[in-house]
Amino acid sequence: MIFPDAPKPQFTGQGCWRIVADRPPEVDRAEIYFGGPMKLGMSPISQEHMYVFLLESVPGNPWFAPETYVSHLDALMSPFGGNVPAVRAALGEDSQIVYRPLEWLMMPDPWYKGRVVLIGDAAHATTPHMASGAGLAVEDGLVLAGELTKTGNVATALRNFMDRRFERARLVVETSVRVGEMEMANSDRAQQTVMLASATKALAQPY
Repeated sequence: MIFPDAPKPQFTGQGCWRIVADRPPEVDRAEIYFGGPMKLGMSPISQEHMYVFLLESVPGNPWFAPETYVSHLDALMSPFGGNVPAVRAALGEDSQIVYRPLEWLMMPDPWYKGRVVLIGDAAHATTPHMASGAGLAVEDGLVLAGELTKTGNVATALRNFMDRRFERARLVVETSVRVGEMEMANSDRAQQTVMLASATKALAQPY
């Protein structure tokens, strides 16, 4: 409604499976597993549970019927060792599983028209590879409030907001999408790590 010519979300070619699983006692930190173009991770979220994700290459953006989730994940997890077999064995009809195709969106500057401004995913929806999408949205709100507090002129505040936010958001979106492309191409893991480390270091600078 605000930007009728806005770009449409772009499908990346990857899909993300997310599970809330029982946590074995030995899983006391984040773990990442690689298998070809797939990446699987798990991280404790309580004494009893852990969050598990699996990134799959899904060209064509297929739809998966919920009743096939368990069997599909069972097959995807079969090549992995470590603590993955325990997660795989526990999959069942009561498992908490969510699947989403990964899309991204980067609105061009400006994200506002008149007194209306877009923030968060409405302006810069990213893939989860940098785990920074929610953080960017929180930053948007804080920076917007700060700029509006500094001046009584809304137009000036919104322009200052854009000057502070655009490149930072673009760094996250473009890095995340590029890492996903490298994962699907089964590219060198060290290159992916260097790219993520460089972007994370830039985000960690005083802002």
